[in-house]
Amino acid sequence: YRQHDLTIWLPRLQSLGTRWLVLRAPLNRAIPEAFIKALLEAEIQPVLHFHLQPGDLPAQDDLQLLFRAYRRWGARHVVLFDRPNRLTTWQAANWVQTDLVERFLDLYLPLAALALNAGLTPIFPPLEPGGDYWDTAFLHRALESLQRRSQHALLDRLVLGAYAQPGDRPLQWGAGGPERWPNARPYFTPPGVEDQRGFRIFDWYTAIARSVLGAPLPLFLFKLGYQSSVDEHAKKNLLIARLLNGEPLPGLEALPPQVIGGAFAPLVDLGGGADSLEGWFRQDGSYQPQAEHLRQWVAKTSGAAEPPPAPGRIIRHYLLLPAYEWGISDYHLDLIRPIIKKHQPTVGFSLEEARTARRVTVIGGERDFPEAELNRLRAAGIFVERVQPDGTDIASLRGDTRTQTDGYPTEAQ
Repeated sequence: YRQHDLTIWLPRLQSLGTRWLVLRAPLNRAIPEAFIKALLEAEIQPVLHFHLQPGDLPAQDDLQLLFRAYRRWGARHVVLFDRPNRLTTWQAANWVQTDLVERFLDLYLPLAALALNAGLTPIFPPLEPGGDYWDTAFLHRALESLQRRSQHALLDRLVLGAYAQPGDRPLQWGAGGPERWPNARPYFTPPGVEDQRGFRIFDWYTAIARSVLGAPLPLFLFKLGYQSSVDEHAKKNLLIARLLNGEPLPGLEALPPQVIGGAFAPLVDLGGGADSLEGWFRQDGSYQPQAEHLRQWVAKTSGAAEPPPAPGRIIRHYLLLPAYEWGISDYHLDLIRPIIKKHQPTVGFSLEEARTARRVTVIGGERDFPEAELNRLRAAGIFVERVQPDGTDIASLRGDTRTQTDGYPTEAQ
């Protein structure tokens, strides 16, 4: 996460129309502030993935410092753990004990609370599709437990993570979820029956959330696409990208509004050698076929190398302010004056009008603009950031002087 890496990769990310980037977050130091802010300036939202091990968790005070620093710098989403339904994630002795889901939540909940208190949105760790502990059963039991434990604050903000890699299956595999495929069972998929182990895994997770909680949760997808540079697979990856962009495509069902975004992985497979087909780029920075197809499509639809605006997005940057029965707050108007001078956004007070923007900056808290409403904007492909009027985010937008660090945050920071 050096400036040199930004110089190499940021133009390539922009050429692909990137809006999200999953970053593997170290435990012993912070990704530099300059790196995070450069992504945000390019309207790329970082997703910080902490690959925590159940048997070797860092001190909560250390994580709290990291969370607060990342939130102060503008990051929004954090993933804690990875595929907790796999045997290899756990020590064998811990795996064979009873109540695996409950024991995992005992580890997860205190850390998720730290993230919430820092202002971050937790993404529930993506599960291995199928997995040693069947993923749909794991998720169902986890959501039931969160509800039983009265984790309302977490459930109000929680985003579900899902590994949506198609494997060798068609993109429509499992579409419609358990309502369309009622004979699918954990650990057993009868012949002629489709299950969740494909791109449409989000249909199954949405059905589980709705059955347990009475309403779906937002979803973020990981490891999208076919991990091969074979030309046919490259074209299918482009179809997935176009679905994420909201395009209607013949023969493929549209993504539900709960899907807020997704990430193809990885950019470069550094462990696979120079000729590895896993990454979207070769180690010399040149495009693999799957990335080249997408780059050409972005350039064709936008007329340039920059990401194309979504259909109907006529406003570049919308600054959304709260309006009250008695009128507009002079405090807010004074607060945004430097922002208007620096960024020249369109200023307004309407969530409906914000839907016509590519980027929306929200001034105000949950009472002014509920997170559920902002998630609907994100689900429509809009880059949304919320800043509190009295926080450090607003100082950054205004151009106020702030302390920067290139590594691990200190208490003073």
